[in-house]
Amino acid sequence: MGWAIKAAVLCWELGASLGAKNFQNYAMERLFEGFSRPLSRPLILFLFLHTYLVGNEENFHCISPLQRLIQDVIVRNWGDDTIIQHEDKEIWSDTVEACHDFRRVFIEATSQTLERRRERELSLEDYLIHQEFDMRIR
Repeated sequence: MGWAIKAAVLCWELGASLGAKNFQNYAMERLFEGFSRPLSRPLILFLFLHTYLVGNEENFHCISPLQRLIQDVIVRNWGDDTIIQHEDKEIWSDTVEACHDFRRVFIEATSQTLERRRERELSLEDYLIHQEFDMRIR
């Protein structure tokens, strides 16, 4: 996986551990930039597993914006060997089976053609963390 994507994922996770939502949004912008240019190497299963395991330590039913983006990129591009590495088919299969929420989305989406899945552009706004402003007087 390319360095820009690795760095953005790690920055997003650092922001999550620090509770720095603006930094997470900045990292998400960099991740979108990384995905907007041709990838130097296809995405591997490890990226999905890493974001799934890191993000679900406390709550197995809560999906972070980072996880949603990685899942959306995988589903959107499944079948394109330049974006998703498919070599570990058995491990991919086991992973999709183990991740129930992802499995439902994956099966539904991949029943459509690759072109159909790519019709709607991904929007950065869908993955940003929106802060609620504290209106209390200090």
